[in-house]
Amino acid sequence: MKMLMLALVMIIASGAARADTLMLEPVADATLFQISAGDPETADSQGPHLFVGRIAQGLRRRALLRFDLGALPAGAIIDSARLELSVSRTISGSVNVNLHRMTSAWTEGSADAGTPGGQGTTPGTNDPTWSSSAAPATPWTTLGGDFAATVSGALTLDAEGRYLIPASAGMLDDLGLWINDDGTNFGWALVSDEAQSPPTAKRLESAEAGNASTRPLLVIDYRLPPRVPVPALGAVATLLLVLGIGAATRWTAGRR
Repeated sequence: MKMLMLALVMIIASGAARADTLMLEPVADATLFQISAGDPETADSQGPHLFVGRIAQGLRRRALLRFDLGALPAGAIIDSARLELSVSRTISGSVNVNLHRMTSAWTEGSADAGTPGGQGTTPGTNDPTWSSSAAPATPWTTLGGDFAATVSGALTLDAEGRYLIPASAGMLDDLGLWINDDGTNFGWALVSDEAQSPPTAKRLESAEAGNASTRPLLVIDYRLPPRVPVPALGAVATLLLVLGIGAATRWTAGRR
């Protein structure tokens, strides 16, 4: 009977789903800076900050984030997720920000605008800018970045601090798409409600921030399908074998 119970426990355990959590910092992030007509473009890929919203002059800033989902095990099923962001400086009150799935590839270049960084710096080779996904030779289809018109998720940024944004259905759909086809994973664009009167700009901490606890983070709770090491018939056969051994053992003991 003990062997039978052990076999049952092993079979049940082998069929249990395994749950885990994955915490990811961006593998690439950058800010797109809209510039005044006639001014040279600027960029920031390696600086410690990201920017989103409109500055006092009305010019726009949009942040790009991309996460590598390759660490998720094959067959993983995402149960929930959240995006974490830190606001380190603000010149405005509450600002609505939308996440849009990027539809074109972009590269993280070498430009580092440092601190405060709100105006960007001279683009290096392959830096994303307002007009280019990889400066100087690869233009966006649309100025300000190529992203889906459909909003994947919405959040509100206000005072300085850490923000935990639960993944919406749209964000989970994006993650599912990227898991199934890594070639479509161009990340998200953070775009403020640009109809709000400026200034609405927020400074966020980037993946290069000195304080690791303030960097962007994507937290994914996932599970793996139940493990079935043997076909169902094999499990039944195993039980019958165990029962047979138990019966034979009892018969032998009775003959002593």
